[in-house]
Amino acid sequence: MSFINWLITYWPMIVIAIVLIVWGIYEFKLFYKLPNSEKVKRIKACLLNWVTIAAKKYDAGEMDLAIAEVYDVFCTKFPVLKSIIPLDIVKGWIKQAFDQLEGVLASENKTMTMFKAQMTK
Repeated sequence: MSFINWLITYWPMIVIAIVLIVWGIYEFKLFYKLPNSEKVKRIKACLLNWVTIAAKKYDAGEMDLAIAEVYDVFCTKFPVLKSIIPLDIVKGWIKQAFDQLEGVLASENKTMTMFKAQMTK
């Protein structure tokens, strides 16, 4: 009888948990069915986002710390890929993301300092 009471009390949370688990499995399958080039594009887009966030925190001389922070976020968000993709390749992608950010800033005639000042306002 107590199980039925527990089930009646917590059924919305059980439904939400089941929906989240099914959605997570669906997204996982969707990502792994993509061609490798599309996977790399999505990973690089995430890296660019994390690089933008890290660039706000660190100065130009602290880019090793920024790279380490971006790699740490990569490892927490993609724990399976961390063991599949070699560290050198991920570091190369992170450096490409930094170069892409600098290219975007250069095209807008901004520097990293101006970017940080704009973000802190």
